[in-house]
Amino acid sequence: MAARDYGQYGGVARALELVGERWALLIVRDLLVGPRRYGELAAGLPRIPSNILATRLKELQAAGVLRRAPHSRIIVYELTPYGHELEPVVLALGAWGAVQASGAGLAIALGGVLHDTIAAIAPSTTFGAALAYDFVYALEILLLITTLVLMIPLIRRNAAYA
Repeated sequence: MAARDYGQYGGVARALELVGERWALLIVRDLLVGPRRYGELAAGLPRIPSNILATRLKELQAAGVLRRAPHSRIIVYELTPYGHELEPVVLALGAWGAVQASGAGLAIALGGVLHDTIAAIAPSTTFGAALAYDFVYALEILLLITTLVLMIPLIRRNAAYA
């Protein structure tokens, strides 16, 4: 199923074989807020190539993490109960990744946390997602400006020592 077979039998290796491929956990993250159509998933992950998205969806479906389900004459992807068990893992990874940032990277990390938070509370429609993304990007710009303003005294102080 997965492109990688670590040849290990521990839980971490098995988990990585199931959801460790690139983009897989981001797909899971987006589905944690509710069912999504293929186009909504693609819009929420703007850099994912369509062939990779299709492949990851098939792999995650084969692993029992998600399923295709009919919803009002359309097909949506939704997490199975097994897939929902990944929620604390995804949240913990997000928090862990945000801690690794500093300086201007902090604004970017905070923007990512905001993205994840807004995605969790935004309506599961393309229109609602577009509004949420606009709001998040405005906040990211505000955070970046604030970070730069806070860094100016540090830059001046370091320039004085040079």
